[in-house]
Parts: sequence; structure tokens; C-alpha cells
Amino acid sequence: FRSSLKQKIRESTTPVKTVLIDAEIINLIDATSLEMLDKLYVELAKENIVLSWARLRDPLYIEMRKAGLVEKMGESNFYDRITDGIEAFVALKKQR
Repeated sequence: FRSSLKQKIRESTTPVKTVLIDAEIINLIDATSLEMLDKLYVELAKENIVLSWARLRDPLYIEMRKAGLVEKMGESNFYDRITDGIEAFVALKKQR
């Protein structure tokens, strides 16, 4: 997942500022995956790219919270709907 996402970012024809992950189909997550997400967050943050999430199921959100990822990534980067994430990005872009 991490390498595929980073490849897509490199291939983008416009600068990537935000990545919004639709997590609706993710039901379970293990410790290795949580570590990978933490590393991904740090790598993207170094490139000034915000990692955002939409449609997390409760079990995934709970595990991410326990691992400290929700706090680290910022509660404001977690959205109930994809459209909420997109609207937040558009509003932020207008402010710049």
C-alpha cells in the first residue's frame, strides 16, 4: 500500500498536498500495518502532504486511536464521508 501510494504521488502531474484514503473496506488492522501507517504519515508530513481518512469503520478507528495515530495525524483529518474530506481540502485551498 505504502509503496503504491508513494508511486502515485510521484506520478501526479500536479503537486500533491493531501491524500484522502477511503477506508470503508478496511475491517481489521494489525500492529505491522499500524507501524507502516505511522511511517507513511511521517514520510508524507516531511513532504508537506496531509494524510486524511474517510469512512473508517469503528474497529479500525479504535485501533488507530490506541496506537496514537488519530492524535498524531489530527482528529480534523478524519471524515465521516469522502465529500467531507474533499470539501475540507477545497476550503483550505481557497484560504491559501
